[in-house]
Amino acid sequence: MEADTGADLINNSKILHDTGLNVLVVIGDEDSSTIAAVRKGNPYKIYKLADKNHLKKNFGKELYDLAKFYKELNKTGVIKHIKKCFSYAIAQNKGKSVSTEDIEDKNNNKGLHAASGSKVNAEQNKRRKKRTLITKTKKSKAESEEEDPDDFSCHDDSSTLETFSDLENDLSNREEDRELVPGQITKVKKNGAIVKSMVKTGKAWKWPDGCEDILYYEWNDILSHIKEPKKVSKTRKLYRVLELDFQWG
Repeated sequence: MEADTGADLINNSKILHDTGLNVLVVIGDEDSSTIAAVRKGNPYKIYKLADKNHLKKNFGKELYDLAKFYKELNKTGVIKHIKKCFSYAIAQNKGKSVSTEDIEDKNNNKGLHAASGSKVNAEQNKRRKKRTLITKTKKSKAESEEEDPDDFSCHDDSSTLETFSDLENDLSNREEDRELVPGQITKVKKNGAIVKSMVKTGKAWKWPDGCEDILYYEWNDILSHIKEPKKVSKTRKLYRVLELDFQWG
């Protein structure tokens, strides 16, 4: 209906016909049906421009979609800041083409790059972050007296893991200078492992409702950091996940 109305107002307007005027530019939202209907019934080349308000609205929607895969966008004020920079770029470049580089330069202070209209593949974005699996192994009494109790290292020997309760209590009492997340391998394949991580409520770690936050790791990437985790019990394998900010190789 909107497309038919728009085409009728532009192509069949008696006022425009009587005055000898032709419409060459249509400004509207991002809907393509109206401009398609106008062009279909008009012999002239019609240009389509996006309304500034609709453009900013759609750009904001894209950012919130990206926030599902990039946790940096969920921080307070980040999306608001990017939208402000985007609006500034539009205002400063009115009447000329705005490149994505212009927009990205405005957002370099937060380490973010955003451009309107981009679509993100969920599986590819999971590879934007690399998580190193690390474990804490049992030491002999003599070794424990010599070593720092807060020293976490990759599991590279035949030692067994501490009990899960010890892992949980130790993690809760540590200063949060590193982002450590306990996890469990739920399924091991020939070339990878499905990993379920935990969430923290207060000082207690628990499995999220509905078994959320399921992650998949290529087995070669796991083995590049540690050997296969030792079983705490006959039914599950436990270890820790250290969040790293650099990109998955």
